[in-house]
Parts: sequence; C-alpha cells; structure tokens
Amino acid sequence: MASKMGGTTVIVGAGIAGLSTAKTLRQLGSTERIVWLGGEPGLPYKRTQLSKNLYRPLDRGEFAMIGSDELISLDIEYLSPVRVEKIDSVKKKIFYRQSPADPKSSSEMLAYSSLVLALGSIPLVDPGYYFEEDFLNLQRTLDGTSRQVRVFGSGVLGVELAEQITRRGHKVTITCRGRYPMARELPNPLGNRLLGLLADHGVDISFGVTSPNLDPDSLVLSALGVQPQTLLAQSSGLHVGAGIKVNSFLETSVEHVYAVGDCAEHEDGSISHLWHQAEEQGEYAAKRIWGESTPFTPQIFRTKAEFFGQRVFSSGIIHQSPEVDKGDVFEMWSNAGLDFWARFRNERLIGLSFIGDWPKDFGKWALQGVREGWTREGVKKSL
Repeated sequence: MASKMGGTTVIVGAGIAGLSTAKTLRQLGSTERIVWLGGEPGLPYKRTQLSKNLYRPLDRGEFAMIGSDELISLDIEYLSPVRVEKIDSVKKKIFYRQSPADPKSSSEMLAYSSLVLALGSIPLVDPGYYFEEDFLNLQRTLDGTSRQVRVFGSGVLGVELAEQITRRGHKVTITCRGRYPMARELPNPLGNRLLGLLADHGVDISFGVTSPNLDPDSLVLSALGVQPQTLLAQSSGLHVGAGIKVNSFLETSVEHVYAVGDCAEHEDGSISHLWHQAEEQGEYAAKRIWGESTPFTPQIFRTKAEFFGQRVFSSGIIHQSPEVDKGDVFEMWSNAGLDFWARFRNERLIGLSFIGDWPKDFGKWALQGVREGWTREGVKKSL
C-alpha cells in the first residue's frame, strides 16, 4: 500500500471506476498527487447514457461525469487523450503518448507509488457501439433517410439500440441467439413478455444466426458484447486470464498495481459488467491505497433498462440450475400492471425480476429486498 500523504497515484481509464478511485482518495483526505489518464478526447463521460438517448441528437460531452472546475478543485490532473504503452513494475513507471493517433509523438514517463488500472472493456466485434464517437457516427449514418437496420446481439445494448433506432423511424431486426432478448438478466416468463413488447412496437426478432432477407443498403450493427481490456497488462507481465487477475484486495500479480471495474477478473473467475460494480471497486481501491485491511466484499447490484415506456429490473440469482436450485422456490405474480418473478432459498429472497410501468424509486426498494433477503411473506406484504 502507498503512503497516505506522499507519492503519486496514477489511474489509467476514464470510466466510473477511475473517477470513483480519484474522488474517494480525496474524500479520505489524501494529499498525494493524483494523475488520471483517459484514452478519449474530452472530459470523462457516462458511456451508458449514449445508447439510451440515441433517438435524439447527441451533443459531444453532454454526459460528462465531472467538469474541469471540479477536477481543479480536487487537484486531480486529468490528461487525455493518452495511450499508455508500457508498465515498468520494477521501477514503478508507466510510459505513454499524449497524441495516440501519431505514432511519431514522443513517449512520456510517469512514476507512480500506486497504479490503478480501470481500463474497462472493448467490443467483441469491431466496429461495435461503445464509445461516444461510435454513437455520434451512427447518428450521422441514420440521419436523412429511413433505413432497414439489423442489430446482432440481444443483450441490454442490443435491445436499447433497437428501441432507440425504432423511435427514430427505422425498421429494426434483432438477431437473437437465445430464446428471448436479455436472456442473461431475465427468467423465461419475463423474457417472453419483453419479446412481446418489442413485437408490439414493430421490432422483428430473428432467432439463431441465420440472416433474414435484408435490403442491399440495410445497416448492420454489432452489439455482441464486450471483453476486458487486458493487452496493456499482459504485455507488461501482469497475470491475465479472461481479465486482469486480482486477489481479494483487488491487487494484481504486481505489487502496488490494482485492477478495477470491467477489466478485472476476480478470484472466483467472475468479471463485473455493471456501472455500480465498477464504481464500488474504484472506491475500495482508493481505501486499500489509503490503508484498508479488510478484503473487498462486493454488494449485489441490479440491471435496469427502459424500452417503449416499460421498465425492466433484474437482481440477484435469476437463472435456474439443477445443480444449485434444489429446494428453491420460484414464484411469479402480477400487480398493478407489473409482472414479477422471484426466487427464494430457505424462505429468503435471492433473486427478483419484474417488468412494467413502475415508479423510478421502486427499483431501490426491490434492490434492498434482494440485498437483505426478505422473506416470502415480507415481499408479498410490501407489494
């Protein structure tokens, strides 16, 4: 762990994990130097808002998570666009270029006492739709004429793309490999309701990998998922599997180097993919640098999305597995236009999904129920 008052913490990656690391260090009272490196031009932004607002014109930088004045007030040195090329873990230095597009630009060196890798993910298929520039380019492509659009991938991003592009007046087909969209987040009954909702609003679903007949000028988009960014870690000698391997303190195989957010592979082999998971890990990394001695304990979070005025919620253990669900009780019911699905183990709530037109704060109640393991009676009574 680094000194609380001296040294330099370098954070690589300008997502929420990097931001929460930097802000938490200052909240803890750290006076050390903080240098935060981002790979894209402009201020760090909330990437997840892009696919939710594609129906209207997007302005570059409108989803900034922090402004220049706040960065200055927190004494956080933010450099972008920057490409980090190498970590020298022996001398505790990183090497980077401040003009990533120019291979002839000079390489810079920065010494660190602690290094936090918050590198995030990259699309499995390139080009994907992940970064701000991707969505700005997509809007320019969609403007002007009505086009037939095919979206490969039926996870949250794929469904958000389909919903938003449909609202712009284009005909959309989703290619779905599973039985229904958002199969990772939803049990079968709610997945079928989502399927019906999409169909009711004119979104076609193509199952399997067979291509439907499309017009020659149709637009094909990839939303086939992401993978952790590991190249920098791997080329610098850190242990890498599916992601950058970390222990229960979010420490990599190299001393004083941490990995947080979507790029980190935990001891159980899991890789987080939710916004608040990344935020939580960034906060813990800062506490660990500050001196925290208790291992990281992740909280339960939720997936939340909205399509055509209907909100979708999912949290906890959702999918049935013959190996682990012996004795679990599964219930489904409807109330006030909401379809609920719940999973109980030993009479305690361990998974909850629902879909419908529910108030915004209702999701907070539901997440609390999963985290606290409410009883079956308590869940029903609350509803």
